[in-house]
Amino acid sequence: KTLGGFDGLGTVSYSPTGHLLLNFVERRQRILAVPFLESELEIAGEPFLVAPGGQFPSVSANGLMIYYLGSSSVQSEVVWVDREGRAGQIVGRPRLGLDSPAISPDGHKVAVVAYENENADIWIQEIARGTWSRLVSGPQDEMSPTWSPSGDRIFYLRLEGNLFWTLMEVPADGSG
Repeated sequence: KTLGGFDGLGTVSYSPTGHLLLNFVERRQRILAVPFLESELEIAGEPFLVAPGGQFPSVSANGLMIYYLGSSSVQSEVVWVDREGRAGQIVGRPRLGLDSPAISPDGHKVAVVAYENENADIWIQEIARGTWSRLVSGPQDEMSPTWSPSGDRIFYLRLEGNLFWTLMEVPADGSG
């Protein structure tokens, strides 16, 4: 079913608030939200701006949203933003090239890409304890973490020989 056309659209994600989050990554980076009727699979209103300059939105089951704002070549930080757009608590410490944050369904952890030695790996930040742990590491880049609805698995993309991306999955607790 075609829902509509959006010039420059990068990705779409669903929010339990009843919206589709439209991520525009080309030209002018921004995140828009559009009301969505899940039962009808239809857009139910006009898009509105949620985060100018934002990329890669991720929403927990209770509607908390986290997104990326920055550049992969500089020190970045992940910051909670309230519904009025005011920056709040910093999640973890600034790191080089933080990218693609994804909040767990329960809102207690964030999976994020961080660069070390020009290699992208996936890390888990436990928000309450403030601890970081590397979840996925390898000679190839690992990108775009996404939590399963139950929060026990993480899906991500792994670059294979600079040619194509492979969809991977790993237990979120790092056990395998």
